[in-house]
Amino acid sequence: MTIHWNNAPLAQENVAATWIYPLPSFPGWPGNPYDWDATQAVAEAYAAGQPVSLAIYGSDTAQHSSKYLTSSETGDWNAAGRPTLTVVWGQPVATLNKQVWPTDVTNGDVVTYTLSWPGTGQALTMTDTLPNGLSDPGTMSASDGNVEYQPGARQVLWTGTPAAGQIVTVTFPATVQVGGPLALRNTAVLTADGQAASSDTATILIDGYHGYLPLVTKGLSP
Repeated sequence: MTIHWNNAPLAQENVAATWIYPLPSFPGWPGNPYDWDATQAVAEAYAAGQPVSLAIYGSDTAQHSSKYLTSSETGDWNAAGRPTLTVVWGQPVATLNKQVWPTDVTNGDVVTYTLSWPGTGQALTMTDTLPNGLSDPGTMSASDGNVEYQPGARQVLWTGTPAAGQIVTVTFPATVQVGGPLALRNTAVLTADGQAASSDTATILIDGYHGYLPLVTKGLSP
């Protein structure tokens, strides 16, 4: 109640502005709402570990401009007209992790793929296209949602809407059907609302060349 133009701390910067046009007549309570986006100021203060202080002011030079602000001190009869701060949290990001074991194999060996990611509370789709040289997948399992195999596209397809933070795990085996030396790579893609959210690639080596370091021992001087 004691702060005014002469003793208020200096503003660091103007973070948002909007035009407010005078009305020819009183619109009735609670009045007309206007919005300011304070994201920049809040993000900078959060990154610096400091609180953020915001002030709303009009740039008019005239004392009376037919523009009025309903403050937070207005009575309950006009509670709808009080200033409101709306905080919208960022959307959680689903990061896909893909692993295969074993990675050093030969023709006829079975490898197992394991894919996992956290839910975001929204609909997600995971597609994993198997490379030529691997059989169709064996028994597939998913901790949440639905998983199926589409033979024509050679794709493992998962769909679901897991809760935010819930870990989803999909596993399936496949048999190596070619000889090497050869590297087989395949990339799984996780999408949300039709947009790629994350991807990860797994690689297996078929009949890879093995190199061995020489055995080195340290002798003791007599």
